[in-house]
Amino acid sequence: MSRSSENSFMNYTKVYKETQIETASPVKLIVILYEIIINSIEQAKIYMAEKKYDLVNKELSRAQDGIIELIAALDFERGGDIAKNLYSIYLFCSRRLFEGNIEKNPQMLDEVKNILSNLKEAWEKISTMVSEETTTQSQSPKEPTKSIDIEG
Repeated sequence: MSRSSENSFMNYTKVYKETQIETASPVKLIVILYEIIINSIEQAKIYMAEKKYDLVNKELSRAQDGIIELIAALDFERGGDIAKNLYSIYLFCSRRLFEGNIEKNPQMLDEVKNILSNLKEAWEKISTMVSEETTTQSQSPKEPTKSIDIEG
């Protein structure tokens, strides 16, 4: 691939991703965030094997930033115990990423990746249910509009 076509492809990919994020529902945004975190962990493991520790730090920092965003998205009032449990899980994951980075231990990163992958699957199911519900509601017949005769 030529340098010009590679740049065009990268620009297209960037625009596509931006559009996907801008048009996503709140639930889909959570799924995208999980994907970003999981991809960063996978990339960090590759860099760890290659002993490129500066890049490991960069990827794990990106993953931890994503976890911070997940924490910020929690609604403790409406979410109740689920939000509290997710908060605890996210803190655990953040701590394990930190420890895995310090110890250069890919098994710790896998542990976090597996936890987040399971949560991502759950959110994908929620996203599908919300999407189906929205589609069903938009297709259901609406009640006829009632009008009032104001002329007399």
